Amino acid sequence: PTGPLYWTALIFKMLQPSLLAVRLAMAIPAILTVPVSYLFFRIGFGRGIAIIGTIALTFSFWHIHFSRIGFMVITMPMVIAIGSVLALWMLRSTKKRTWFFSGLIVGLGIYSYGGYIGFLVMFGAFLFVQFLLLRSRWRILLPRYGLLTLGIALAVFPLASFVVSEPNNYFHHVDQIAFYN
Repeated sequence: PTGPLYWTALIFKMLQPSLLAVRLAMAIPAILTVPVSYLFFRIGFGRGIAIIGTIALTFSFWHIHFSRIGFMVITMPMVIAIGSVLALWMLRSTKKRTWFFSGLIVGLGIYSYGGYIGFLVMFGAFLFVQFLLLRSRWRILLPRYGLLTLGIALAVFPLASFVVSEPNNYFHHVDQIAFYN
């Protein structure tokens, strides 16, 4: 997943390549994660939980640690927070284009970090449960789920085609860091 690398290259273009630039490139998404998470908590759970959740995220050791040292993984919580906000937004929307747009944005998260695939699986499980709970409205929901899936598929297609055509290149990193090696 090259999203954080392109973001870092943009920061390098604006500043001189340095350790500060690398750390700043990862600190910006970490900082943006805080208000986006607040929005998710606020929409999903109310103001009180939003304040508590945002404070917990802001002062959590892992969030501070990974953003400070410049690990690319820090981009994934921001993308997951955005995807979660979009999920709540599209479920409340009557416009079909909202579902397609949400799918595109959620699908682009695959370029943030390799572990994002786990979020996509949980995102799909959440929507499956929503579909089961609202099965009386399946005629309305089915086309919207189709648009969501189309958006995700369009965003994921370039990476998926690379994985299919160059599996050794893609999975080489996974093999190096896997616990079984």
